[in-house]
Amino acid sequence: MDRPLESQFFLSLKALEAQEGVHATTYEHTSTIKQTFGMWNSQEYIASFDKYYTNTIVQLPENIKVKKLLTKAKDFLSQNIETIDLYSDFLTHWDLVPHNFRVLENDIYLLDYSSIRFGNKYEGWARFINFMTLYNRPLEEKLVEYVKENRNEQEFLSLQLMRVFRLGELIWYYANTLDKAEGNLLQLNKKRIDLWANVLEGVLENKNI
Repeated sequence: MDRPLESQFFLSLKALEAQEGVHATTYEHTSTIKQTFGMWNSQEYIASFDKYYTNTIVQLPENIKVKKLLTKAKDFLSQNIETIDLYSDFLTHWDLVPHNFRVLENDIYLLDYSSIRFGNKYEGWARFINFMTLYNRPLEEKLVEYVKENRNEQEFLSLQLMRVFRLGELIWYYANTLDKAEGNLLQLNKKRIDLWANVLEGVLENKNI
């Protein structure tokens, strides 16, 4: 975070694009990889989001805004199954955040190999960008802008889909804490749900947050 924005951008891009370079392109690749890392396609993403949706609604029965947003997100994912699958079978680190890598000079070393799987190549991008929404807005904006301006529309849609998926997961995570928290922590987690719901709304509408 102490590095200049340009350095942050190119280091991030290096880590993200390195993962894209590993792609299971044949049945033999898939059979070998599946046993070790696991593989996700649209079926797994949709099933997981259905769980996030159902559990969150149970925890937040009176939050009409969140219910509407998650319903819209669920429909958005279901309507774009082909795009999710088109960019699947790539290596992705689904918890790509700063505490899970180390930087030495101009190289990034990934940690937490239990968070590696083969899935949509923008899942790691989505996790990283959503993290930067909270901690480093300029880097978030530059990475989104890069995909929008340098890749095709379907790839940008894939990034949008994965951001929606991971935001649904964040809202679900904090919703599940509400019946266990109290006092200041309870109020904080309610605010966190509001925050990520607002981010989800912006991503769904393809607007700057």
